[in-house]
Amino acid sequence: MKKRILLIILALLVLSACSHKNKNQKVPGNWYTGSSSSTSASDKKETSDNSIYDVVLEKLRTDTSDTPATHYAYYDIDGNGQDELFSGRYWESTGTIEFAALYYDNNGVADFLAQSYVATAGGYREAANIYTDGTIITAKWTSTGTEMEDTQYQLRADNSGIDTIKSATVPIGKDVELTDYFDVKNKETFDFSVLDWQELSPNQTQSADDIDTEQILNGNYESIAGIWVNGRGQILNISSDGMLGDDAKIFSMSRNNQGLVFLAAGSIDGTPGGIAIGLFPIGVENPLGDYSDISKPRLVAGQQFTDFPAEAYYYRK
Repeated sequence: MKKRILLIILALLVLSACSHKNKNQKVPGNWYTGSSSSTSASDKKETSDNSIYDVVLEKLRTDTSDTPATHYAYYDIDGNGQDELFSGRYWESTGTIEFAALYYDNNGVADFLAQSYVATAGGYREAANIYTDGTIITAKWTSTGTEMEDTQYQLRADNSGIDTIKSATVPIGKDVELTDYFDVKNKETFDFSVLDWQELSPNQTQSADDIDTEQILNGNYESIAGIWVNGRGQILNISSDGMLGDDAKIFSMSRNNQGLVFLAAGSIDGTPGGIAIGLFPIGVENPLGDYSDISKPRLVAGQQFTDFPAEAYYYRK
């Protein structure tokens, strides 16, 4: 017998979730959205570099929307050795954590792929089907609509991105079958019960490698001390006392209109000239356009704040 369309089930679950009130409170132990399974995330060999998702987790922790994610979990959906990142929302009324969003490794950078979403106004909806071979089918529709816009994606095994396999307009109705539109008849759906959900703590300790702008504004330069190199091979050698090499130093620090911290540096003997050094902690983007790896702390140096090219950003050596 053909599979009934799972997206319709997900749609009903998502619509039901709208009536839940999220208290964003700590949950003891693990809570799952699916049935029990003999497979556990803790049984898997940890070979994945999940540090690429740090910037996503930081954004989730500071999310101030009406229904922010409260939990996260790593799991290698397609078994290629690199975990994907799941976010989830805890619903007090049901005592469960429901899928919120999925992120994946796109050439060493965390990228968004799919979500379960209900707009607070306007009736817009999103949902996703996830399969164990790395197939993901997303659905987008409105509460008053009669059709969904579905798209099938495939995670690339080499973590170089995703492929768009097919898009289709699918009628909303109980007799609609997903296999009429997508080749998923023999695919195994992902079991969310294997996820080892962890709470998103807003008070997580800052990464030891990150830039501490508050300390810097108070004259403590320890978080930027060391050697920094940009894509052009140029070097900034900063000491914890604010020296830049042997003949220059940091004279002042300030925060600009965009909230970014800049340092004014120049020669210790008073030679005319100088540079401004911009500080970009992990997850902080250049508001004028960012072409850097925001999963790492970065510096820029120059006379004018602009949308710096990728090679202009300094990274810790």
